[in-house]
Amino acid sequence: MILALFDFDGTLTRRDSLFAFLRYQAGSFRFGCGLIWLSPVFVAYALRLLAADKAKKILLRHFLSGKTQTELEQVGQKFCQYQLPKFHRAEVLAQLQAFRAQQATVAIVSASCDVWIKPFCTAHQLVCICTELAYNERHVFEGNFKTPNCNGPEKARRVRETFPLDRFETIVAFGDSSGDEALMELAHQKNWIKP
Repeated sequence: MILALFDFDGTLTRRDSLFAFLRYQAGSFRFGCGLIWLSPVFVAYALRLLAADKAKKILLRHFLSGKTQTELEQVGQKFCQYQLPKFHRAEVLAQLQAFRAQQATVAIVSASCDVWIKPFCTAHQLVCICTELAYNERHVFEGNFKTPNCNGPEKARRVRETFPLDRFETIVAFGDSSGDEALMELAHQKNWIKP
């Protein structure tokens, strides 16, 4: 039995889907103004004064806070259908589909958020392991995560939590950055995707 693990941003896509989703959801003008407003956050992150997950929460809170779960899932569905195909790496997507054709278990393991990753996984019949948004009792997003940001060691932890790895004869992983190193450590076959 084969388990194939694919990172998403930079591996299956040629660009970061988080910023693409936020721009699609907010519109170009509001997105541009938001980036200017949040520039101190980006500087703090670049200087390593702010952790990635905290910077991500601030970014998501600015653009998505107050939106209902239904609203975000509808936008995510449309984004997945109309925008994501423009960013796909055709050669890596072909490898993913080849594993599916072999009846392998295939999972996306991504720091990106469920509102646009889950529709992609559903469309391609994949297991979805990602960062999940949290909603309040009124099903409104306030800027928090339901799960830890799925990056670095958290990717490996979530994979182990999802699958009994000893039942697979071969584990194959695809990634493109240092955030995928822990994921790669789980694999017998490591595939680094270069820009």
